[in-house]
Amino acid sequence: MSLKLHNLQEWETPQRQSPAGLFILFIRTCWEIIKQFWIVLLYYVLRGRQENQPFATEWLFWGFFGLSIVITVIKFWFYKFQIKDDHLHIHSGWWKRKHLSIPLASIQSVQIEQGVWQQLFRIAKVSFDSTGSESVEAKIDALSLKKAEALKQILLQESEGELATAGETISKPERKTYRLNDLDTLKLSLSANHFRAFFVLLVFTFKFFDDAGKMLDADQREAMEAYTDQAINALSWVFFVGVFLVVAFISVAVSAFRIFLEYYNFTMTETDKGWRVSHGLLTQKQKVITRSKIQLVTYRANWLRGLLDFWFIDMSITGQDKLKRQAQINVPITNLVDVQQLAEQYLPQAPVREQGERISPAYWGRKALFLSLPVSLLLWGVLYLISGELLIALAVAGVVLAYWLVHLVVWRSKFRWLAQEEGLTVFKGVWGKSYTLLQWQKIQDVSLSQTIYQRQKRLATLKFSTAGGEITLPYLPLATAEMLLNQTLYRIESRQEAWL
Repeated sequence: MSLKLHNLQEWETPQRQSPAGLFILFIRTCWEIIKQFWIVLLYYVLRGRQENQPFATEWLFWGFFGLSIVITVIKFWFYKFQIKDDHLHIHSGWWKRKHLSIPLASIQSVQIEQGVWQQLFRIAKVSFDSTGSESVEAKIDALSLKKAEALKQILLQESEGELATAGETISKPERKTYRLNDLDTLKLSLSANHFRAFFVLLVFTFKFFDDAGKMLDADQREAMEAYTDQAINALSWVFFVGVFLVVAFISVAVSAFRIFLEYYNFTMTETDKGWRVSHGLLTQKQKVITRSKIQLVTYRANWLRGLLDFWFIDMSITGQDKLKRQAQINVPITNLVDVQQLAEQYLPQAPVREQGERISPAYWGRKALFLSLPVSLLLWGVLYLISGELLIALAVAGVVLAYWLVHLVVWRSKFRWLAQEEGLTVFKGVWGKSYTLLQWQKIQDVSLSQTIYQRQKRLATLKFSTAGGEITLPYLPLATAEMLLNQTLYRIESRQEAWL
């Protein structure tokens, strides 16, 4: 069915971005040129200094500046967009022209983003995600904030196949609103998983000292190594503990500050067709997604957030892959009651407590035999070759093996799955908790697989695939897996709801 465009006359004419975006486009162009030709730029700058020819450096600077201006003007002038024939058309390029055409009905989410410079010039970047667009993201880098909001409303209303008549105000009735105050945002930032930031900072610290050592001459390097050896011998383990604590403190502070900036002033408002999300301090983001595009819903909490009754809800949408996290809504909720209310809008009677069927105990034994044990033996061999200390290598490998055995046992003991009238629920976790909800009509494919061991023990693994992700039920009794497979196929074929 063709969409009506009688209130979109102004958008049918090809339009350019806001002139205020020229500055931002210029900065981005400069950065792109630097990334492409930084070796050449560095070579000419250093040669000019060595030969005492500042003219070469000045010539390079003005040439780089002029080239950036020319490229910026070309990009701005030849970038146009319009809404015509039920499609969003984006034209770009001069030498190599591109035409991106997106059906309005396939647009599933619209995001408005304002960095510091965008806020200063009162413009915004608008990006769109459509069904199946795993590698192509359409975006308009600079629109006035008013125009960006109007475009967002029109695109989302068109994607639902409903457009207001001329003179009507485009609006969506608001329902429940979820907010984070400053204290909630602080709790969120402090309770995050900071291990990634810690290891990144640790690697950066060692890399920095290694690079700094290479810049010294032979005498300076020898003196520094002698001083370091003396310091290590004098302080022993106290020195390493101190470095570890300093790096840990800095990594936690940096990670917490990053999350605080990301989720500052978080607000999620329910509308008649989905949710509108806004958050951010330095970079302000607004995202709108329609409810019909949601494929999977997961609500999770690590052990610390579980104590604080703080949850994250992830909504996976159509066409999302692991590299496109901007297409996913991550919602922090401050209590379990709100979590249940929000989850039940996707799957009625969604559980918030561990309940359901378990998987076979053979799961952890097979994983331990064919994954944890070989990895631990490999680790022991590597450590022994590096250190030459048999007992130390054996102790480290033993600790790693013990951890993974405990991890597998706890994971298997907590894993639950529950098939209901409307969909499937999976609970899992080790130190935290995670619930994943799946509606039957969202399933595109369900498959049953068996290894040689599973065939002998009459076990099977079921995998449910959707346009937004997968759910796997491992090591089910074969009779149960076949019954669930048949029931799933029957539910899919007998229901009339569309999966998109």
